[in-house]
Amino acid sequence: KYHSLMDERRKGIVRSDEAVATILNRHLLWVRDNRSEATYKKKLRHLRSFGQYIGPKVKVSGLKAYHVERWIGQEYSGRSDTYKHIAISEVVTALNWAEKYQYIESNPIAKMPKPQASVRQFFLPAEKWPDILAAIGDDEFRDYITVMVTTGARAQEMPKIEARHFERDQRRIVFPQIESKGKKRSRVIYLPDEAYSIVGRLVEQHPSGAIFRNTQGEPWSKNAVNQRFKRLKKKLNMPQLCATVMRHSYAHHQLIGGVDSHVVSKLLGHVDGTMLAKRYGHVDQNPEFMLSQANRISGLPLNPTELPRDSAEDVDRRQPA
Repeated sequence: KYHSLMDERRKGIVRSDEAVATILNRHLLWVRDNRSEATYKKKLRHLRSFGQYIGPKVKVSGLKAYHVERWIGQEYSGRSDTYKHIAISEVVTALNWAEKYQYIESNPIAKMPKPQASVRQFFLPAEKWPDILAAIGDDEFRDYITVMVTTGARAQEMPKIEARHFERDQRRIVFPQIESKGKKRSRVIYLPDEAYSIVGRLVEQHPSGAIFRNTQGEPWSKNAVNQRFKRLKKKLNMPQLCATVMRHSYAHHQLIGGVDSHVVSKLLGHVDGTMLAKRYGHVDQNPEFMLSQANRISGLPLNPTELPRDSAEDVDRRQPA
């Protein structure tokens, strides 16, 4: 029986009486208790949709890739490939979690194909930064995006910064593990001179609560920030401009400036360099930079005239008799 079960597992045959909807609910409860609220809400949107589509009767043993494919075709018609990719990934991740915690024997859709997610390649050229600052009519929002673009802080981190997170001597913002994205480790945002000056001033003004506030003295909401960027991109004719572009631009210019990619990943709050390589670098859009990096190879003769040449005697010795 053991060998029979292992053979079935190798062939992708899953023996589980658990309903798919039950697994999705268990995963959501775990995420709610162990991950950030933003992560929970993102997963809830997609997993609730798939759970309602699949219904309460379909077992994990009967789940097929075509169930997910049909769900995407019905519920996400007209959505971008990136959005579909994310939705499918959430379902696959939930079942991977269930396998890891042994609620199911294996994930039957672990290797199902997904639409290719597009990568946001737009970043803010350095020469455009003065235009953006000039287009902002108030100091409050100017401070907000200046700190974003000079620190690489996430859009969802900015409204949460309070005086208690500010370590003046260390020149940094520290979110404890319980308040950080994913709740796995503390998040550190290092403050270069301009950002340090802004944060230090705002901490003095707002010793409690959010330090970044709008012209009415209220903490910035996600919708308010989006509306400001919406007006900015229309005014500047930059349709791709948004809060996330500030973070992408930070990563791009750090890499172009010669900062090691591992260090840039840590500054962005990533565990490793995978996300940076996939979504944030954009260095391939700068051919001059790529060429300069190619020419940094040392210890190799780059000029063909410098290559050692065989003598005529060496060539004659290699000729067949």
